[in-house]
Parts: sequence; C-alpha cells; structure tokens
Amino acid sequence: MSRGKLPLDAAGQASQVSAQSGMQHAGITVGTTQVSVNAALIAAGINEWMWVTIQHLGSDSLFLGADGVLMSTGTKVLDPDPILVPISHGVDAYLIADVAGQDVRICAYI
Repeated sequence: MSRGKLPLDAAGQASQVSAQSGMQHAGITVGTTQVSVNAALIAAGINEWMWVTIQHLGSDSLFLGADGVLMSTGTKVLDPDPILVPISHGVDAYLIADVAGQDVRICAYI
C-alpha cells in the first residue's frame, strides 16, 4: 500500500490512472461490522478496477484489512488523507470502524 502516491511507469507518469482509463467513486457508511470494499463498489455499479483510494471522512477510527478484520488487527486509515490500495476485482479488502456511521469515500481506478 502507498499513501497518496499513484503508481508510476518508467517515464514517471501515472501508469494506472489516466483520463483514458477512467475513475469512478462511491460513498459508503462503515460501522462495527466489516464491510467488503468489492461489495460496496459492485453495489454502486462499479464492476472493474485495479486500484482504489479509501478516504475516511468520519470522526472516529477506521481500519482496513482482510476478511475477518477487527479493530485490533486492521491497519488504521487516517482521516482525511486517502490511502491507495492495489486491489483488483478478484482481491478484496474490508473496512471496520470503532463506531457506527463512519463516512467513507472510495474511488476506483481502471
């Protein structure tokens, strides 16, 4: 994972994100039960991506991890800085918060 940096090619240009490739977004609410990033994107009508950014706009703690993530085992997502996660449609990530109702934005890059 990389915070706030886009993947670059040999020429130093953004390799996965461009005006031609596209970007789509979704807003979700995360609580004390894990939420699948893939399921949230699919529910928003987004069916293809290679990278996502996750931005936490809530006032309490948000954590990122694999299936079964807990607040004690996940990586804390600092707000309001987005975190870039290299996950594709077949690889999932999960979010969980310490308090219900956390406002989260996800951008998917094709």
